[in-house]
Amino acid sequence: WEIWNESSVPGGSVFWSDTPENFVRLLEAGYKAVKKVQPISQVWLGGLGPRAPYHVFYNKILQLGAADYFDVLSLHGAWNTPAEKFRSIDDDNHIAHKPAVSGEWHAILQGNMQSEPIPSEPALSFKMMKDLLYQIKQGISRTMLFEMINLSEKETLPFAMRNKIFTHSSGLFRKSPQLEPRHAAIVMANFLQAIGRQAAYVKDFQLDNHAVSLELSTGNGPIVVFWSDSVALKKGALKPFTTSSSVLRDWEGKIISMSSAKLLEADKLYYLSNVNT
Repeated sequence: WEIWNESSVPGGSVFWSDTPENFVRLLEAGYKAVKKVQPISQVWLGGLGPRAPYHVFYNKILQLGAADYFDVLSLHGAWNTPAEKFRSIDDDNHIAHKPAVSGEWHAILQGNMQSEPIPSEPALSFKMMKDLLYQIKQGISRTMLFEMINLSEKETLPFAMRNKIFTHSSGLFRKSPQLEPRHAAIVMANFLQAIGRQAAYVKDFQLDNHAVSLELSTGNGPIVVFWSDSVALKKGALKPFTTSSSVLRDWEGKIISMSSAKLLEADKLYYLSNVNT
């Protein structure tokens, strides 16, 4: 049960126009009601966003005793808000860190509220996957995508921007002209397959001067996930981490020959399985 949505200091949110004191009263009443009827249910603090008014609000409600009335810290946005800021507020108030989730993940959200150009589908997939790995590194335990099916198609957004029509495109699937997966859906499906649907951060390390590299423990054993933001990569940097059974795949699930001299393209993810840890 998530109590309220994106509550903030008055004037900083369209969802909460009352005081922090009254929010804590609401949270306490909701928490006690849920636990009385369904003791095993979790109560989540209504998702908080990445901007300063949410930080101020969170700090204030902790000072008012809110930590006694929620089990999970729910965060909304992208790059998971980030969680570190809320953790530092916990520390300032001598509050133990509660489990954190991404209750509304804006993985590939694009809308008429933005001024920058709309990225390509692969560029959105790249942003999404880096964002997800950042969440895994922070220990985010659960992620809810906002949303599965587009509200509007990406191609309609320039018209909406010009005419100030409030809408967005954020789904893994198009709904028009028919229901079908976007590139991000293919990439996400292949990642879930690569990790056996579970992953935890182990460490990051220097693969070469350009690649970002992480070791994950997964449902399929340890894997190395790596990418470059700008420079094509040579496969030679992978040799110390390979075994006779290692397999290199790109984010679309294609197996890549380790013996080929062809460079690995930038701006996409690669997964090396059966690694020499």
